[in-house]
Amino acid sequence: MTQRGPYKTKPIPGSFADLIMKFRQSPRYRAWAPSTRLVKDRILDNFRLANGKTMVEDMRRGDVIAMRDSMADMPEAANNWLKTIRVLLDYAVDLEMVTLNVARARVARLSSPNPDGFRTWREDEIAAYLAHWPLGSLPHTVLTLALYTGAARVDLVRLGWQNVEGDIGIPISGRIRYRRQKVKGGPWIDILILPPLAKVLALIPDRQMTFLETRDGRVRSDKGLTGDMGRWVKAAGLGASDEHGKGLTLHGLRKAL
Repeated sequence: MTQRGPYKTKPIPGSFADLIMKFRQSPRYRAWAPSTRLVKDRILDNFRLANGKTMVEDMRRGDVIAMRDSMADMPEAANNWLKTIRVLLDYAVDLEMVTLNVARARVARLSSPNPDGFRTWREDEIAAYLAHWPLGSLPHTVLTLALYTGAARVDLVRLGWQNVEGDIGIPISGRIRYRRQKVKGGPWIDILILPPLAKVLALIPDRQMTFLETRDGRVRSDKGLTGDMGRWVKAAGLGASDEHGKGLTLHGLRKAL
């Protein structure tokens, strides 16, 4: 298992191991949400294992391109790697370890077979899903809450009556307010509760801590919710992937909104 510190030996000054150790003390790194940090740490740890003793000033543009191209069969992973290394080398410039970020010197992202990322739900797919899962069921509630708030899954599972202001009756004056968890000190979201969402919320007891709580009253796992959605989509007869091999996901509902 890779180590994220404390380091067993003191890194060579000016090396990538030294840079990564210092970067992990920076405000930019500390501002990453835990879920983001988990992904970035894997990239940083693997990079340090392979290049930790290399001096930062010795890295060339061609080296970055060669590393990027070694992942050409996984373009999205390659682009995520490049994005992380760019941020790391930006910090090297800030520390005056180098004068130029070679990862930004005409180093392009790889083209993806699905440039639009997650697949967007179509209107007919949303209708078919809601026709299969009736009002009041958890699958129906999850889709409606996701579609009419645009919340990321980490925020979705934490939404509850504490986030509702005003009346959800007709005419509707209620709003949902929450602060994004993905980014430390993230922005406040303030949105109107539209009629389809109001119908769903009206069936949720006000004693619930969160709208999507588990049977024993706990906050539902955001990662578990991803797997649940996959099963619910399949049960509704919508499990087939598109021409890019992409299925319907929670994130796709945000795009649909």
